[in-house]
Amino acid sequence: MRKLLEWRVPITDAESQAYLHVWQVTAHMLGIKDEYIPATWDAAGAQSDEILPRNMGPTPEGVELTDILLGQLAEQTSPGSISRPLCNALARYLVGDVVADWDDIPREPVWDPVIASAWPKLVRFREGIIPLPLVPSVAWVIDEAVRKYILFYLTKGQETKIEIPATNRPGR
Repeated sequence: MRKLLEWRVPITDAESQAYLHVWQVTAHMLGIKDEYIPATWDAAGAQSDEILPRNMGPTPEGVELTDILLGQLAEQTSPGSISRPLCNALARYLVGDVVADWDDIPREPVWDPVIASAWPKLVRFREGIIPLPLVPSVAWVIDEAVRKYILFYLTKGQETKIEIPATNRPGR
């Protein structure tokens, strides 16, 4: 939510509450006790500022998972090209330098400033903040086509079954 507000994406109160509800349900499904799930965005921000900094840090699993996910994303865009450095720069921008360093996401001297400049403009364009005709409908079609391509590519055209764990990091 902080990023959406930072990028000046217009969000109605109903959309904001729906987004919060998605996070609340996700947290519940991941096994977080309901009393620890914030009821409002203000409470979520306060909890995040109080709890996360002292409890977050690098893990071998985080580094490995980040490398796998960025590798898969780079492979989607164009195998063997400049896409991995571009994916690294986008990930670093989205999660920030501290988390990116924890996850061993390399700095990309060419792409980092490009993404930092272009991404907020792209979001404003995509969200219709820059008014041009047909942008919302064309953007939806492109989003849907990309989503379907990625889903097909990752699943190799097979049915996807996702098992949701009852607790975080079972076995530990």
